[in-house]
Amino acid sequence: MSEIPRRRDFLKLALSAAATAAVPRVLYARGAGALGLAGDRTPANILDDLYAGLQLYWGDLHGHTAYSDGYGAPKLFYDYGGIKNLDFCGVSDHSEWINYFQGTLPMADGSPVPLWKGLVQEVNNRYVPGRFVTFPGYEYTNDQYGHRTIVFANPDQVPDTLASSVTHPTPPDLWQFLEPYTAMTIPHHVTRWGSLMDWDFYNPVTDRLVEIYSKWGNGASVWTGYEPMVKYLQFPYLRPLAAASGVDAMLDRGYKIGILAGTDSHQGHPGSTSRDHMFGKITPEDMYPTTGEQFLSLVEHGYRFDHREPAGGGGGLAGVWSSELTRESVWQALYARRTIGTTGIRPTVKFGVVDAGTPSNGATMGNELTISGVPLLLASTKPVAGSNVTQVIFYNANERLFTVNFPGSGDTISFPDLHLGVGETGCYRVLILIHQEPTDNLDGDSLLHSPLPQLEEQVWTSPIWVTRGA
Repeated sequence: MSEIPRRRDFLKLALSAAATAAVPRVLYARGAGALGLAGDRTPANILDDLYAGLQLYWGDLHGHTAYSDGYGAPKLFYDYGGIKNLDFCGVSDHSEWINYFQGTLPMADGSPVPLWKGLVQEVNNRYVPGRFVTFPGYEYTNDQYGHRTIVFANPDQVPDTLASSVTHPTPPDLWQFLEPYTAMTIPHHVTRWGSLMDWDFYNPVTDRLVEIYSKWGNGASVWTGYEPMVKYLQFPYLRPLAAASGVDAMLDRGYKIGILAGTDSHQGHPGSTSRDHMFGKITPEDMYPTTGEQFLSLVEHGYRFDHREPAGGGGGLAGVWSSELTRESVWQALYARRTIGTTGIRPTVKFGVVDAGTPSNGATMGNELTISGVPLLLASTKPVAGSNVTQVIFYNANERLFTVNFPGSGDTISFPDLHLGVGETGCYRVLILIHQEPTDNLDGDSLLHSPLPQLEEQVWTSPIWVTRGA
């Protein structure tokens, strides 16, 4: 099999029997029992115990308003997040844009209105513990080393000014700037041509998550591509140049980074998983505001001041397993990498690894685990109505270990990796394909607008790093 089709399997796995033989349910159901699990300790019991006390929440940490190159005011951004029934979200306007205006808008009387301060204030205004969690953040837009979404844990502990690619031109400059604060730096659209991610730069303290999917497409590898019809299919010589930027390249380096997804909406629409309906229209040049009052009035009505057309169609969503819906708990869960990324759907996905000989020794997604016996991988998926799971694929980094076709909804799949040697570390993760019928809601089906004829929605879990000790 040639390299290109093999790597494209990461994006879309063929469902024919010729591609992957269906694994009989009795085979994977017996996998745990063959390792000597007690009769009353089924894989389903063990997996449920790992996630006891946790709830799956959905959100979007990557989106823009008219405070940079998007539509609408921050208030409208959070209004739309409520419409989409998000549990958490955050604005991430470009620091380069905000700094270009020296961080303020001049009012008619000459008094300044600080943009960054206004964004942070709206974060405080919209936070409702138990209902809607908001985070302050912005985008660090570095086309040389890659773009990162900066998310702060606490709106009361943020810098007065923002680091941009102009003021802080390298990732180490950015990380040094952020040292006094509790923050994450989340790489996104990592294989998008023109802003490829340079994985030579990695900070395990702040690089806790990577955005694998957004309105730009799939960054799992260069073969999935963000602009495949325009770039990597049309100009194949670009592929080797971008191959080092994908999530697969990051995994090959052994970096311990979790997975999520977002929209990168430039229409003020967090959680939008299809082509956006605009709040307003682009403002003609002869209507450009000359005072802060005019600017604020226009953005409140949904106008946009950037003449670039919105790029991309649907976006993704981030799922996080948290003990409660508060800023502190969700932040802890995000930082712990207890996350999944999806192409816009909201299935209930659990993934864990336990020591088959001591199943009380286990970990949820995003964690690190040391075991003495055989690692037993466990996964279950409950899709929403109108959809069904077509494949569940277990990986060790980028090596496919085990595939199950058409498992039942909520079935717990167990797989023992008998090949992890003493002293070795496995990077276990799961890719789930789900067929979902198109819907008539505001956003529709997230993959209908893709340039490739994909049939399945996709779910990526954060890895679990398992070291087998003596």
